[in-house]
Amino acid sequence: SFGDASANHSTSQGAFNTAMWTSYQGVPLPLLFVCEDNGIGISVKTPEGWIFESFAARPALKYFYTNGLDVVETYAMASQAQDYVRRYKKPAFLHVSCVRLFGHAGADVQQAYLRKEEIEEGEANDPLLHTAGRLVSERILSTHDILDMYNTVADRLARAAEHVIKRPKLKTAKDVMDSIVPPKLELSALNLPTKKEREAVFGSDFKTLGQPQHMAKLINFALHDIMLQHPNVILAGEDVGKKGGVYGVSTKLHERFGPHRVIDTLLDEQSILGLGIGMAHNNIIPICEIQFLAYLHNAEDQLRGEAATLSFFSSGKYTNPMIIRIAGLAYQRGFGGHFHNDNSFNVLRDIPGVVIACPSNGGDAAPMLKECIRLAREEQRVIVFLEPIALYMTRDLHEEKDGGWTFAYEDSKPIGIGDIGQYGSGTELAIVTYGNGYYYSRQAAKILEEKHKTKLRVIDLRWLAPLNEDAVLKAIKPCKNVLVVDECRQTGSIGEQLITLIHEKSSKPVNMSRIAAEDSFIPLGRAYASTLPSRDSILDAALQLTGKLKRAA
Repeated sequence: SFGDASANHSTSQGAFNTAMWTSYQGVPLPLLFVCEDNGIGISVKTPEGWIFESFAARPALKYFYTNGLDVVETYAMASQAQDYVRRYKKPAFLHVSCVRLFGHAGADVQQAYLRKEEIEEGEANDPLLHTAGRLVSERILSTHDILDMYNTVADRLARAAEHVIKRPKLKTAKDVMDSIVPPKLELSALNLPTKKEREAVFGSDFKTLGQPQHMAKLINFALHDIMLQHPNVILAGEDVGKKGGVYGVSTKLHERFGPHRVIDTLLDEQSILGLGIGMAHNNIIPICEIQFLAYLHNAEDQLRGEAATLSFFSSGKYTNPMIIRIAGLAYQRGFGGHFHNDNSFNVLRDIPGVVIACPSNGGDAAPMLKECIRLAREEQRVIVFLEPIALYMTRDLHEEKDGGWTFAYEDSKPIGIGDIGQYGSGTELAIVTYGNGYYYSRQAAKILEEKHKTKLRVIDLRWLAPLNEDAVLKAIKPCKNVLVVDECRQTGSIGEQLITLIHEKSSKPVNMSRIAAEDSFIPLGRAYASTLPSRDSILDAALQLTGKLKRAA
């Protein structure tokens, strides 16, 4: 249900298009769109005939019209539309002409933009008056009966209002925020698949589970196990099916689990996330893929305005747990520019209650993805799983064929929400980072340890929201110097949060510094990494922070 003005919104247009696109292919989609057309959107009038011309002849969308001031006609036409949708499992559009009484909202004074005659004409067309007149003319009720009914309803409303006004009110920040995170569910233990069942699903890949693999392959293995273990998990997104994803992360899932569980969607991020929300409302756990982080931004309101707010506005009574996999961040070698490389996920950090996971390697990615499923299933959370594109196929860490960034799937250890990773235990320097930053920090760490005798530790945040502040502070506590390496932009990035956290809550003064990407979009060609932290820039920042820069020269 929506108004004539809202029918123009990109989210609405995406919904109409997705419904038609789906139905056009013969896929069942019983959905009724109801447009309440009062001819005005706040103060801007809808062009006369616009809704009819826009929707009467759309493909795969049956159009119905009714005069909303005639209760009998409206009931009959609504019944027809409902019967069509139920019988043919196809979408329909019910266009209801009506009037708007009073302003759009409490603060909207319609006298500022409507003539007195227009306002009075609308009030004279009050649907209650039309319905009352029909009941009298049909001799169903008398005028006395109608007035008695009207006053009885008014009395009931007044009594209800007196009751509601005495109900407890929200008073504190805690009262307000209690429902941002949904309540946990008590669920029975899962029946784990047998070895034989796993062998059947993994097929020829089963013998490789104990062999070192890159991140893309390990995420793929985790998705196999997740879909085998949880029959209500659905994978949906552009190219995730037959193609197996742009980077092969979902390879073979379509043929092994079928098109009803691995769904190739149309190219519309709003509709992909909307599909996930709808699934989540129906006890399906969706894993929605957004092909690139840069393409999330036109659909981000599906998370901010819908998914993440449902628990908040319903005091935890309604939820839509889901996982959104996003191939993102930068460092792809000259490919795609800022369309396929986006090193800013701050729009996600700005949504209360959303969990953001960002693995830096395949050994972490598989157990973290499984933890995301647990968070969705048991804690009813909305989770974004941010996968560093440039590390998908990375195998080596320090030199060619060293295999330092490959891991065996069967060796994966559980990683819970908030668990940080740590390399080394030195106390001279702590490098705090995530994603690609952890990879390049590890490269810099080898030089710092071997050439400059620096005793250090490298901390991988893993979970970027909510940030485990206690774990971070505990990890850096023994260290004299702290370097924050943030592959995202200097302005508004998580690096600022980390510096602020350390400054405000460390038990002792800390000598610290930050290195971050420039406030820039990502360039193409050989300049692809010119605006980003690198092994060498991390090395220089660490030497300067520890006072070894001159000695290194």
